[in-house]
Amino acid sequence: MSSSAQKKEFEVVREGDKIILPDRKRMNWDVAIQTMKMMQNAEEQWIDVDEEIDAYPLEGAYALSKVIDQKYGWKNLKNPYMIAIEVAPGQMEQVPWGRFEIPGVEGHMQTGFSVKEGRFIFKLMAKVKGKFREEVAEIAANVRQHISDHSIYKGKAIRVTFPNPDDDDFSPVHSPKFMDVSSVNPDCLVFSKDIESALKIDLFWPIKHSTKFREQGMSLKRAVLLAGPYGTGKTLTAYVAAKLAVDAGSTFLYLTEAKDLPRAIHFARNYGRVVIFAEDVDSVMESRDSEMEAAFDGFETKNSEVHVIGTTNHLEKVSPAMRRQGRFDNILNILPPDTNAVERLIRMYAKGKLDAKEDISFVANRLSGQIPAAIHETVKRALIFTTGQSIETGKSTSLTAEILNDAAGSVLRHIELTAGAKIDERPAIERAAAILGRFISNGMDRMEDDELAQKALNNAPMPPASPNGKKTARA
Repeated sequence: MSSSAQKKEFEVVREGDKIILPDRKRMNWDVAIQTMKMMQNAEEQWIDVDEEIDAYPLEGAYALSKVIDQKYGWKNLKNPYMIAIEVAPGQMEQVPWGRFEIPGVEGHMQTGFSVKEGRFIFKLMAKVKGKFREEVAEIAANVRQHISDHSIYKGKAIRVTFPNPDDDDFSPVHSPKFMDVSSVNPDCLVFSKDIESALKIDLFWPIKHSTKFREQGMSLKRAVLLAGPYGTGKTLTAYVAAKLAVDAGSTFLYLTEAKDLPRAIHFARNYGRVVIFAEDVDSVMESRDSEMEAAFDGFETKNSEVHVIGTTNHLEKVSPAMRRQGRFDNILNILPPDTNAVERLIRMYAKGKLDAKEDISFVANRLSGQIPAAIHETVKRALIFTTGQSIETGKSTSLTAEILNDAAGSVLRHIELTAGAKIDERPAIERAAAILGRFISNGMDRMEDDELAQKALNNAPMPPASPNGKKTARA
């Protein structure tokens, strides 16, 4: 056996405190010396190490900061460049980003990122002498373990803006921002009964009971589109979904830009059960349909369960290809509250200051079809009146249907003004009589008069009497 052939058969392993060589028949002193010199030369050569860590880059940087701090202590690092990222609601920490040096290691390390299968991942790179290869590999292994054990994003609600894959920088602006959903109360979400039922079936129950659904063998891959006019509660629905997701141990992603939906679906692969919320999806679906379709068609994998919630104020702008089942499983039309929902909203906004026996059906009917913000403003104005009246008179003034009705009239006039409508200043009864008279004389087939008459009926009739025979609201 030649000496060169002999040298290739042997490996130097650093272990314990003894130098152990093969028996003399397999390795003589000359071969042993040559082998060790060869290994010594290799250890003194500069090498490049490139470790890919399957995690969002800033999550990887945070885990690296913890590993290095535990192993070396930050005060001993050389030339570290630090950036601030949010690691919990309102909590910022410094993490390494870019090039830095570790004490005792000849060379430098550097953080970075790459794009793998459509998602951003963390890269830990190093240019060191060969003898430090194992130390770099150990750091990378510890980073992976830290992410697995202490992910800062898994099971949390976060807002995310993804960078462009073509960018050559990953700055702190791309740090996800945490959403504090601890104070979100699902009971504050009030719709008509049929909408509430649909939301439970298509949205809330699969999120809330994901574990039991999974045990029953049910697919948790869902995509729901919430359609409807502005201000009807679609964003509040997102916060309730976020609260339910976090309580169930799922990750919630609130996308600040709908165009990031394909990237968010790829991001979800690292976090198991994920709920993604994207507002105004119509703003990007006309120009990016093919990208969206591909993302939707591929977002169910064996390692992740993704629930997508989209919203639109313009359903007509969402292409038929995206609206079909298999992409969006259901489209829910979120309309302004009906009379029953308005009454529940009034009582909720009044926060116990309205007697449970007070008949507010007339006011609720008058405000039916208005967005929750208008109903909230009605209650606020009514409470301002009762508080001011109590202060002025020195006597307690209770919140009543009469006061709420006056506030509702004020809010409705405001809405008419902002809509550019001309305000009819005649008393409500006089306006109702004129409109109804014109309606009867012109015949029942006049749609425009039908609408005017209905509006008059909603605003003008005398309110119902209370059990003691007194009016509960002024006309």
